[in-house]
Amino acid sequence: MKKTLFAFVAICGLFMSGCLKDNYSVIHPPPAPGPPKPCDTVSSFSLGVTPIFTKYGCTAVNCHATAGTPGSGVVLDTWKGTNKANNNGLLLPAINHAQANGNGGIFWMPLTGNSLTACEVAQITKWANEGAPNN
Repeated sequence: MKKTLFAFVAICGLFMSGCLKDNYSVIHPPPAPGPPKPCDTVSSFSLGVTPIFTKYGCTAVNCHATAGTPGSGVVLDTWKGTNKANNNGLLLPAINHAQANGNGGIFWMPLTGNSLTACEVAQITKWANEGAPNN
């Protein structure tokens, strides 16, 4: 009788383990996603600022490139030009749509299309506030 009971339990265990594997995601659902990751604000001209300006076309010849006729005389495809715009107080108000309104020659940038994300504004702001290093 004990051998029969042991065999029955062993066989049931094998069948149930197969069911558990098939239904693992039902029995153990994946954890809920956590909070969004914080913005990675890299204080770097080459790794943080330039890719953002390139993404939005700010460094294009018909916008703020050295090779073309830069809009408002602001050059954003070089550190020297970007640093000059920062030092003149034109850079941060222009990318922060809450501050720029067209008065005093400071317009929202990018002029057409989507505005920069809050994270992108934070990256450029951090770079500027840390002395706008040429890195």
